[in-house]
Amino acid sequence: MAESDSQIVEKILSGDTTAFDELMKRYQRLVYSIAMNYVGLVDDAMDITQMVFMTTFKKLKTVQEPAQIKHWIIRVTYNTCASQARKTIAMSSLEVVADPQDQGHGDQAIHQQTLSKLLDQLNPKHRLAIILKYIEGYPIREIADVLSCSEGNVKNMLYRSMQKLSAIAQ
Repeated sequence: MAESDSQIVEKILSGDTTAFDELMKRYQRLVYSIAMNYVGLVDDAMDITQMVFMTTFKKLKTVQEPAQIKHWIIRVTYNTCASQARKTIAMSSLEVVADPQDQGHGDQAIHQQTLSKLLDQLNPKHRLAIILKYIEGYPIREIADVLSCSEGNVKNMLYRSMQKLSAIAQ
């Protein structure tokens, strides 16, 4: 039987570094997916994934509810993505636009960049709600937990975000 998140966190806090590997394996795909949908570039998403797990390792002892480690990791991912986005905006004058075909990523990179540009039109909290609901398939209840708001607020965010995205796409 697989160990619970709480058990894994307790093992890590007691010094079992192999338990941290298990935590990373459990949530690496989720963190990468959120980062990729947030920033739209493979290398940036990989960097963010690495930063998230470094932060998780350093600050794990601050987690108040080990059973909610998944939500905590999602918040760390969101904060890291938002921080990287601010840095990117600050350096935007130095940005060089390259053809995704030249990077060997093909059509998938073009679609990912298009999606990322659309999502960039949303505020960061709404963007995360869209990613969690429509890309990751999370239920409203879990998104509300991650964003520390009511389920009604999440539904409102999703509705307004989809309206905005529809208007932009037309």
